[in-house]
Amino acid sequence: MLRRSYDSTYGRLYVRAFSSPPAIRSFAPYLARYKNIRYSPSGTGFSNHEEVRRLARHGAVMGKRVLLIGVEYGREVDGMWGPHQPGSVIGIDIGDYEHRWVEPSDRVIPIQFSKMDAAALGFRRESFDLIYSQGVLPHIVDVRAFLDDAHRVLRRGGVFYAFCCPLWHTYGGSHVWDLGYDHLIDDPGLFLERATGVGDGSHWWLEQGLFNKLRFAELYALVAERFELLSVGVIGTPDGRRVKRDEAATWCSLRGRYSEEDLMIRLVSFTARKRAT
Repeated sequence: MLRRSYDSTYGRLYVRAFSSPPAIRSFAPYLARYKNIRYSPSGTGFSNHEEVRRLARHGAVMGKRVLLIGVEYGREVDGMWGPHQPGSVIGIDIGDYEHRWVEPSDRVIPIQFSKMDAAALGFRRESFDLIYSQGVLPHIVDVRAFLDDAHRVLRRGGVFYAFCCPLWHTYGGSHVWDLGYDHLIDDPGLFLERATGVGDGSHWWLEQGLFNKLRFAELYALVAERFELLSVGVIGTPDGRRVKRDEAATWCSLRGRYSEEDLMIRLVSFTARKRAT
């Protein structure tokens, strides 16, 4: 709750300050070549609730038909979306959550949950005004096909939003946070063994091969091909900055194979619009 209040009150100012061209050239020069960047070195200003509020302020939620991709147990749906009064909501997830989806008796907005693979959206053309994807894009192997399908089911002028967390090449990009950049250094078999030993369940994504491993520049280009990019949120990695500062040998080894852009961009959000023509 405190984080939500902070982001709502100060987060937008923080992001605006770091998103100015001089700030980007100073703190993240690799972003200077991209358009419509909103940058946060630490994640301040990019809470899920603040991002939904931002969409609502721009008229993308109230009375709209909304598709939520990646809802897990559905616990945050009412709190995040209810105050903004969408017309209807469909939430989908690939996981086996059916028996635990939350259906409170005091629900005020129509919500339907469904088990569905985001890579094969089973909806008619132009079914939704807003598509909101939370933490799913890095796990979709065929991103081109997903974006084509999202474009198909979104109405003309509708909004596409995707929050990617984290990208593969960043610190903790394997989802096994304790192992930092080791997924870029270790043999894959050895890394999977180490990831399994961490014991937090994150190795499941590795076992299933559910990482597309696309770089930020590749994702940016794929979204821009299909939609009009309105805003691209970028969150840096404080842990990556620590490795760069304190672990010179590790950083030099990584930089021999990967760009600073790849290593330093942790989370990304795309806000885009389906062109009217």
